[in-house]
Amino acid sequence: MLATSSQVTPEAPSPLPTLAGYIEIEGEQGLNLLPQLMQSAEASKRTHLLVRRRKRAARRMTR
Repeated sequence: MLATSSQVTPEAPSPLPTLAGYIEIEGEQGLNLLPQLMQSAEASKRTHLLVRRRKRAARRMTR
């Protein structure tokens, strides 16, 4: 059984709210981190898309 997003444990806190808070607190220093954060988000999105494509290809093969 594949795990869907609804099955992911809700206890795991999303990093985004804390990052927003950090930027608010730290001001300039927090803003310097922003490009890095965007980059990591982009990277995780890219890997997610790759996984989805691989799953789709595997499904096509078994048919």
